[in-house]
Amino acid sequence: MSGKEVVGSILISLILMSAIVFFALPFIFPGVSEKNIVVQSKYAEWRTTAIIFDSETTAYTKISDTELNITIQESSSLAIIFTADAILTLSGTFNVKNSYFFSVVVEGVGNKTFFISYYDSSGATGAYRQLTYNLYVNYVTNPLPAGTYNVAVYWQSRFDASGTNFLKLADSGYNYSRSLWIQELRM
Repeated sequence: MSGKEVVGSILISLILMSAIVFFALPFIFPGVSEKNIVVQSKYAEWRTTAIIFDSETTAYTKISDTELNITIQESSSLAIIFTADAILTLSGTFNVKNSYFFSVVVEGVGNKTFFISYYDSSGATGAYRQLTYNLYVNYVTNPLPAGTYNVAVYWQSRFDASGTNFLKLADSGYNYSRSLWIQELRM
């Protein structure tokens, strides 16, 4: 075979494979298309400790070290995942309930809110208690205009129970962390 025949064979193979990929692949794998592709991804993880006491019921506050900015193209959506390891600490005089709201906020766009709660109607036990939670929330926005968006997580105590009770996110002593993962999706 001459060099021209080899180059010709390669070009014909590339043209045939391109046609197969372009026309046949969407029928074989209907989910494979230009839609629903990840354009970019940003991820950050923090091990700094953040604490909220149950007496902090007045307003949502931003959790320190838990925000990212992302610049996107026109008509993209944001897919956001927030995860955290949390320790709920209840004093020996605690009774009834303890709950906290979390809100993943895309500034100027919207939010997704969730909560954790602990309820015990047995009354004060005199025992100090710690409960662990693995927090996970996902939030996908509608298509957005091009621009830079700030994604942050806020929290608020919803009930001030007796005693000194608090929720702690991330703790280097336990190797706990919290993270934000943001993906720009072309839908």
